[in-house]
Parts: sequence; C-alpha cells; structure tokens
Amino acid sequence: MSDPFSILPQDKNVKNRRLVNFSRGRVVGDYMPGSESESGRPMFSPIEKSRIYTLFILFFSVILIIFIRLLWLQTVSGDYYRDLAEGNRIRVLPIKADRGLIYDKNLQPLVKNVPNFSLMVIPGDWLKNPEQKNKTIDKLLILLKIDSHDDQKVFLDIFEDLSPYSYQPVMLKEKIDYQIAMALRLELEQLPGIVLEIKAQREYLDSQYFSHLLGYVGKISPEKLESSSDYLLTDLIGKTGLELYYEDLLKGVDGQKRIEVNSWGKEERIESYRPPVTGQDLILSIDADLQKKIAEVLIKYIKINRSPAGAVVALNPQTGEVISIFSWPNYDNNIFITGTAEDYQQLVDNPNKPFVFRAIAGEYPAGSVIKPVIAAGALDQGIINRQTKINSVGGITIGQWFFNDWKEGGHGLTDLTKALAESVNTKL
Repeated sequence: MSDPFSILPQDKNVKNRRLVNFSRGRVVGDYMPGSESESGRPMFSPIEKSRIYTLFILFFSVILIIFIRLLWLQTVSGDYYRDLAEGNRIRVLPIKADRGLIYDKNLQPLVKNVPNFSLMVIPGDWLKNPEQKNKTIDKLLILLKIDSHDDQKVFLDIFEDLSPYSYQPVMLKEKIDYQIAMALRLELEQLPGIVLEIKAQREYLDSQYFSHLLGYVGKISPEKLESSSDYLLTDLIGKTGLELYYEDLLKGVDGQKRIEVNSWGKEERIESYRPPVTGQDLILSIDADLQKKIAEVLIKYIKINRSPAGAVVALNPQTGEVISIFSWPNYDNNIFITGTAEDYQQLVDNPNKPFVFRAIAGEYPAGSVIKPVIAAGALDQGIINRQTKINSVGGITIGQWFFNDWKEGGHGLTDLTKALAESVNTKL
C-alpha cells in the first residue's frame, strides 16, 4: 500500500481527469489580483491604501458625529427633551376660581356668577392632516349652529393662527347655549384638541342703578397678561369701578390639576389636584334700596328740567360713609358680557357720555359744601372767631368782578353760625 502522504513524481500521470482538465494550462497565480489574462491585461486592479484610509476616516467621522449628538441629547439637552416628552403625556390644567360677590350694606347681592359654556382648542393637540381638519371644522360649525358667512369666516380664521407647539387654550366660542353644549359634550371624544369648559360668567343685578359704581369685567389686555403670571389668555378681569379697584381681592386664587392625556389630548386620569380659592366678597356701605329711590327721583327731575345729566352723592353724617352715589346718564354693564359691538358703539357715540361717572369725575363749581372748609380754615388761622360779624349787603366786589348773594339785599349783620345756617355766599 502506497504512502498517502508521499509526493508523486512530476512526470507521473494524474489519474483524476477532472483535476487534469481543471489544471491544464494553468500556472500558480493565474487570475489572482495583479495577474494578467492570456491577452496580457491585468484581471484585477489593487485597491490603493489612501482610498482605504479615506473610507475609514469617513466612516469613523460619521460614527463620531452620531455619538456626540447622542451624548448632547442625553446630557446637555436631556432635561429639556424629557420634559417635552412628558408634556405630551402629562398636562397641568388651571381650575378657575369663582370671582367674589358684591353686596350692599344689608347683604343684598348686586352681582352674581352664572355658569357659562365655552369651547376651546388646544393647538398642540389639534389635527395635523388637512382633510381631517376640514371635516372636524365642518362638524363644529354644524354643532355650534354657525350659519352666517361672516361668523363662519371669523371661526375659520381662529384655526389659521394656531401655533402647533402651544398648549395654551384658544377660545373658539363662548356663551354657548345649554342644549348645544350638551350635544358638543357627547362628541368631544371624536374631536381631537377640542375641549368644553364651564366657567363662571358675571351678571350684574339692577345694573341701571349701579353700573358706574360696580364697573364691569372684560377680556385681559396683552399688556396685563405680559406683566402678570396670575392670568391666562382667556381670563376676564376688572376694567372699571369696584371691579377694577378690588381686582386682586375679587379674582381669588386659581386651582390646578395634573392629568394624563391620550394621543388626542383627552383626559385619562388625574394624578394630582389642588382646589381653587374663591375670591373675597365685598360688603359696601351703599344702601341698594336708597340708591334706587334716589336714582328714580334724580332721573324724574332731570327730565322735567330737560337737563342732559346729573349726579347725587348721599353720605351718612355720623360716619361719613357713602350710602348712595349715582350718575345719569348711565348704562347696562351687562352688555360687556352678553352684548354686541353695536351696543357698545351706541354708548360711545352718545353725546351725553354715559361712561363718565359724574359723581366723582365730573367738574363742577364747589358750591355751598366748601363753606365749612373755608370757615374752618379761617378759624384755624385766627382770621375770624365765633363773634366776628360782617354786614352782608347782597354781594361782594373783588377787583373787577362782583359776586352776588343768593338773597337779594343780603342777610345783614352775620356771624359764623348764621353764615353757615343760612348759607351766606358773601360772609367770608
């Protein structure tokens, strides 16, 4: 038996024909990189080392850039993107506090808060697909019963100005009828980014008697919104009168709830809740019944005398409290809640200026009410005393002007007590 590991002589025939056929005419190195074909041309070109280095550097650079970017996102910007992602799932919603009420001295309410349904959109949760947007808007127009072309245009314009990155509610429509609000409530789950809120709406009782005194609330101005962090874009604040002066007390403190939402921005569950604190109530020194009676009498005699305006202030002489204060012409301050732009424009165009609170803002001659003040000043400076007497002859001349007394011929010899009792114009 031959040794299987022995090398056969070169001149010995190989019995395997396939091997013979395969190796026939071939030499070591044929068709290897750098070798030449039978025509003498190279079969393969060797890859230059510089190209390999360039490819390696490029590949390493891409990997390095990705690594640096990932490192930046996870360390430097990690908190920001974590909060951003959490914000897509967790929302902190304000709970509006009820505004404080206002009463007269006998605890008779002058204002009240009534429920008001408002429809709003959360821009960040609003639909992105144009076709779905149009279908949803058309559905809202039907549910809200907005038929007027002008009203529809105003409604559509709101959606054009929405920022897709904002989660601040934007008002679509307020003062919605109860039946319409209930129909909307049933459809809310199919309306992404649309929310229905119940907010308290101010209502002024017997407003024709207290409009100037109480004032009214209105939408917050951009300047006020920017300067204060206690308000939202949809808030109403005091604009004039006591509503403005006691705004900080009346507005209360808003509550807050932290909720988990689904992909459509709809509430899934409440994680935490902080109740709102109702605003403080005001109890005035005003007597509402007296105010109504004084207003009726004043308006009666203004019409009799064909006067354009008038005002009354009644004080408690024992305490100095204001128990009635009324100005005419007046206005209905409920128009700023439920009225229209036309209603407001009519008041602005009124030549008698019903917005002017004449009892405190009108400019008039001082009249007899200033006489005790002048008398007190003269006594304090020693110019006169209680026994000082001056002959009242019906008027007094100062320079080129003559000031007449209300009583023709004057009051005769008059001391301080008589001057105040008879309201002598030329005593001092």
